[in-house]
Amino acid sequence: MKPIKFDDQNFTLTAPITYEDCGSLPVHKTGLDIVSCWKMSFRERIAALFFGKAWISIRAGRTHPPIYVSCEKTFFEKDKDG
Repeated sequence: MKPIKFDDQNFTLTAPITYEDCGSLPVHKTGLDIVSCWKMSFRERIAALFFGKAWISIRAGRTHPPIYVSCEKTFFEKDKDG
């Protein structure tokens, strides 16, 4: 999966130089949450269909931050006019 830009993005996180395999991460930041959007390749979509699993790997220190994973059209609820 690759992180992608999205309409509600309002910030970009950059990886420390020590993580050569990490790139920029487009996100939407609020006071409590950071939301990112990821796009599956065709192969990953087929694997998700057959195996029904998504693996999450987070480089963290001594604690693991709470996370939420979903496969929705959008994370953000839009009002009926917008």
